Amino acid sequence: PETAHRAPCPRGTSVGSGILAVELTPLSPAQTRGAFDRYDPAGRTPAELARAVHRLTGGRPLGVVLLGRAA
Repeated sequence: PETAHRAPCPRGTSVGSGILAVELTPLSPAQTRGAFDRYDPAGRTPAELARAVHRLTGGRPLGVVLLGRAA
């Protein structure tokens, strides 16, 4: 479908064309814990798990969110 505006990354014939890459800064340990709290408001997830996920993912938001949802 047509859009009302032009994307900043025009589509071409190469595999990566049309992809807009957005660099996200890593989350802090406190932000990682906050993500876990968001998916578990009752606070049943142990704090050690959030710390371990932060170490495992390096605070990368996608990894934190995926593992936070799974917990």
